[in-house]
Amino acid sequence: MARKLTLALVLAVIGLGLSAQTYTTTSVGAGDLPDTLFTRQTSNGVPVRVEVIYTNTASGTGTVTWTPTLNIPAQTVDADGVAGGPTVNVPATSNVTTRWVLDGFVYVNSGNTLTIQPGSVVWGETSGSGSNASVLIVTRGARIVADGTAVNPIIMTRRGDDVSNNNEALDRSTNPANGWAGLVILGNAPTNLGTGQRLIEGAPTDQTRATYGTAPGDTPNPAHDGGIVRYVSIRNTGKALESNSELQGLTLGACGTGTIISYVESIFSADDGIEVFGGTVNIDHFVCAFIDDDMFDFDQGWSGRAQFLLGYQFDDDGNRGCEWDGDDASETTPNVSANGQPYAQGQFANMTVVGNKGFSESQAVIMRNNAAYTIRNSIFVSASNGFRLGSSSTSATIPTEYDHLVADRLNVLNCLFADIGSTPATTPLVGTGSNSVFRIDGSPAQPIIDNFTTLITATNTYRASGVLTYPATGRLAAGAGTFNPIPGGTSGFPAVGTLPSGFATANYIGAFDPATETASSNWASWTFLAQNYIVGAPTPNDQPQAPLFFESYTFGPNPTSGTIFVRMQVKQSVDAQFDLINVNGQVLRTKSQYLTANGETQVVEVDANGLGNGVYFLRSRNRATGDLLRTDRVVKQ
Repeated sequence: MARKLTLALVLAVIGLGLSAQTYTTTSVGAGDLPDTLFTRQTSNGVPVRVEVIYTNTASGTGTVTWTPTLNIPAQTVDADGVAGGPTVNVPATSNVTTRWVLDGFVYVNSGNTLTIQPGSVVWGETSGSGSNASVLIVTRGARIVADGTAVNPIIMTRRGDDVSNNNEALDRSTNPANGWAGLVILGNAPTNLGTGQRLIEGAPTDQTRATYGTAPGDTPNPAHDGGIVRYVSIRNTGKALESNSELQGLTLGACGTGTIISYVESIFSADDGIEVFGGTVNIDHFVCAFIDDDMFDFDQGWSGRAQFLLGYQFDDDGNRGCEWDGDDASETTPNVSANGQPYAQGQFANMTVVGNKGFSESQAVIMRNNAAYTIRNSIFVSASNGFRLGSSSTSATIPTEYDHLVADRLNVLNCLFADIGSTPATTPLVGTGSNSVFRIDGSPAQPIIDNFTTLITATNTYRASGVLTYPATGRLAAGAGTFNPIPGGTSGFPAVGTLPSGFATANYIGAFDPATETASSNWASWTFLAQNYIVGAPTPNDQPQAPLFFESYTFGPNPTSGTIFVRMQVKQSVDAQFDLINVNGQVLRTKSQYLTANGETQVVEVDANGLGNGVYFLRSRNRATGDLLRTDRVVKQ
């Protein structure tokens, strides 16, 4: 772990409108927080946020734990941050909201473990770029334990993102991709790299700790354990580490089966949602949304399993749903081993992917460059092509994708494709052109086209429309309640195929079980995507009516351990109802109160006692009209 630790305690003075003040100190302890934090305190002020800033200036050993809050000890500090001047006494303050800030290349070094507790927020500094971009890299031999929960997910986002006010993210201009680089985990599981090891994509040549794979003479470790990433939302990523070489929301290099990637969201990325460079790591319950490039990118001989994946692309940007290569280089300049082995024979099942068919290269799935993957029981809609097969090889000793298909190493089985091409009702089923459901590249002879047609249409089906609910255009701007990933029926669906050993039982097509899951209650309900865009889900901080009613509005404490106090002045009298709801939209507590426009501050008390720890939403409505007044994200702990 990079060990220069700069701490800034930022204080806001409630109700006085004063600027936040920042003071810093430095510690180089092996994972321990310093005993003293420099603060600013006034007679009416209380500390509301601690920022712990990691920079790439030193390295050390030990286990480091990041938490949602810190307890600030009582202390006497320099009032102006200058020694010898006036001092103030700062009382002890418990549970101060904490942000863990990445400023530059921050490493978890070999032998070390970084633990991030549920509910923690990690910020990536946005001011740097290139070699000064902010990225968290878990090196070979290190581990990250970022093990959140559905009600207390871990959030990794750009610095300054007010995660308690998600309304800004409904507009891409105020919550853009490219804020910071992303999360990288590196290992020494098998790949098909000819060199055995290399720097992760985009890393400058002097960042040797960013190497993955196996050094010459060493034996790859298929069971490599890079840690746990579970219930983690990764946002606003993709900043380039060098020219035209951006990182993804999550980048995995040669990670093994001991690494757990489960219930992860990658949203608003300037490059891919996730890219997997070789390895054997298994992935489940992964969401990619609003991605500038490809949502699911796999290459370099990855041979794991991936199941229950949801993808939802921009309609005005974004490339492919799935870009699956055997080699991540071009056809003519391979960087794989001489025979391309181990082949990239990763297995996918139960995907639901909504693409960007307005872009000419928005294939739902493309396999190329010695790819030999298999996809089963999945739904792909809104794309320029449903499935595109490459037709060339990187060398005479490496099979083509068609060779893999004929040899039963590459397969597309029991999948539903819909809304493909510019005119879905007349899209050719099979062809070599850019507008077909199933496309084979190059100029293959007719017998090859015939074989391709037979193999690729044997178990897959196509429908022009009517599979999922999503807006045809303006997908992002449309806001909440416009996307339902649960199919409305199974007419025209293929038969459900049998899954190989190692996959979870799932007797349905797509990422969700229509018999037990709904738009407002499913395995992805904890995600930012679900809480802002999926039909029936609560909409944090969507406040279209608030300016009509509120002159001022505050609520707290947040996080809360019991009662929530809402203090407000209203511009016009209103009979209001305040509901406390969970992440699935279920109303748990209700308080009604008539608010009078008399220029006085009125207080509404909402009881959260007895509720479990986690994330909730405090929603207010006009009881007479049903209009939404305001929704706020509340953390109970």
